[in-house]
Formats: sequence, C-alpha cells, structure tokens
Amino acid sequence: MFLMLNKARADVLHAYGAIKLIKIARVIPLVALGLAAFSVSTLALSWPGARSYADGQTSVTTATSVPKRVTTPQVTQGAVAYVVDGDTVWVKTSADQALVKVRMVGIDAPESCQTGGAASRDALAARLRGQTVTLIASSSRAHDDYGRLLAKVDLNGEDMGRWMVSQGHAWSYGYRNYLGPYAAEQTQAQATERGLFADAAAENPRDFRKRHGSCQVLKK
Repeated sequence: MFLMLNKARADVLHAYGAIKLIKIARVIPLVALGLAAFSVSTLALSWPGARSYADGQTSVTTATSVPKRVTTPQVTQGAVAYVVDGDTVWVKTSADQALVKVRMVGIDAPESCQTGGAASRDALAARLRGQTVTLIASSSRAHDDYGRLLAKVDLNGEDMGRWMVSQGHAWSYGYRNYLGPYAAEQTQAQATERGLFADAAAENPRDFRKRHGSCQVLKK
C-alpha cells in the first residue's frame, strides 16, 4: 500500500511538473517578444534625428537626412575708396564702414610693375573711384591666400570684370584648358586691338609672374 501511495504521489508530481514546464514554455516567448519590442522602441528613441508622435497616434520614427551644402552668394554694398591695380580695390562697406580689400574674380590685370599695369589701374579707377558698388562673393571660397575678398564687382548692374576685359584692360582669368568666364570678351578685344592688346607683345600676367614673380618680390 505504501509503495502504491508513493507511486501515485510521484505521478502527480510528475504531471504537475510537466504542466508547470508547459506554462513556463508558453511564458518564455512572450517575455522574449516583450524584450524585443522594448529593444526596438529604445533603439528608435535613441536613433539620431528620431521623431516621436503623441500618444494615441501611430508611432513612426524618421531619421533626418544630412542636408546638402548650398553655396549662397553673399552680397555687400560699399564705396570704392582706393584702386590698387586693375583687379584689386579697397571698398568701404555701407553696413559697418569697414575697409575691405577686394580681388575681382574672373579677371587678371597686369601687375603694377608690369608693362600696362598703370594703364589698367587708371582705367579701373576712372570708373570706380568713389562709386558705390555691389560685391557678390561666393561662400564656397570667400577669400584668397592673401586674405582678399573674392568677389564680382557690379556698378549699377554692370559687371566691372567683364567691362575690364572687353575694353582690353585685363585678361580673362583661366587655368589649364579653361579660358575663364570672359574668354569671348578677351577674344573680341584682341581682335580689335583694344587697350593692352594694341601691343602685340602684351604679356599675360600669369606668364609674367612665372618669369619674374610678383611686384612685391621684385622690390626686395
């Protein structure tokens, strides 16, 4: 009798253990699922640029894309205080009365110590000295290696760089196979022998600097 009771108790315990194991087995996937959901929601909240919605709405997470760099022209107005040479001027800005040294983009005028340098400077000074101009600089590279503001100089809507080249007072600034923005104006000025191009021996400032260096170097 005693053995029969023990066997019956063992069967009951065995059955109870099996039921408990079944319950545990059922619970484990639910716990795992809950942990997975918690991990996903935590990741979504910690993701850079994530955006959450108010309770009661569908939860959507979006990542903010990296904005593209946009080059925006910087426009400044001021009065021309001094003309250094055929492509460089000092401008007193209208906003804060600061003196800014400006290198006109797109052109290359003769060096001040080069043949034609004085004539180029005087031609630009006759048009710009004391005049209010608009400077249009690109934010991609606002200054050159000498700290000069790189800008297009407009006088009453007229591009002074274009005017300088068309009148034969400067070259279109190019490099390698690129002839520069005012190549057509330069070709026309050379064909009609305007300004500097009246002299068949007129030398491109770039070639002059390669042979002699800048005027500052020659003065030393």
